[in-house]
Amino acid sequence: GVRVIGLNPVEVKVELEEISGNSVPLYVYTKGNPAKGYEVLEKNAVPNVIRLNGDKNIMERAAKAVAYVDITNLSSNLQKQVEVEILDKNGEIILSENDKYYTDVTIIVGKRVPIKPTIVGKLDDRFTYNPNDVKIEPKTVVITGNSQELRNITQIQTQEIDLTTVDQDLIVN
Repeated sequence: GVRVIGLNPVEVKVELEEISGNSVPLYVYTKGNPAKGYEVLEKNAVPNVIRLNGDKNIMERAAKAVAYVDITNLSSNLQKQVEVEILDKNGEIILSENDKYYTDVTIIVGKRVPIKPTIVGKLDDRFTYNPNDVKIEPKTVVITGNSQELRNITQIQTQEIDLTTVDQDLIVN
C-alpha cells in the first residue's frame, strides 16, 4: 500500500572504515592526597591491559590507557569501576565515539603511626636511663586494615622490654 513518488538523494554513498585491534597497557593515576597520616601502598587495575577494537587509524595511534582515581581524604581501601581514557604517544586523548572502556581499580592505603617502646621492670639502683634517650629505628610503621579500627590507633606498642636484669646498654629487636 505504499508508493514511492520521489527519491532524494538519488544515490547513497557508503564509506567503509578498516577495523583493527590493539592492546595497550593501563596505568592508574591518583588525584588529590589521602587523609592526614595515610599513604597509598598499592594501585591495581583489572584488567591491566586494555584490548581495543575499532577504526584502524585510531587503533594505530593508541599508546596507553589511563584511569584516574580521586583519593582526596581517603582513609580506607577503595575499590571502584573507573572509565579509562585512551591516549596517543603525545598524551592526547583519542576520542572514540562508540566505545567506552572501564577497569576495576583497587587502591590500598595505610596509616603511618609512631612506634612506642613498652618498658617494664626497675633498673638496679646503680643505673638510670632517660626515656627521651631511647632510640627507635624505624620511628614509624605503616599499618593497614579495617578503617574503623585504624581510626583509633595512634601508636604501636612494642613487646615488653624488661629492665630488671639489665646492666649495660641494650639493643632489642
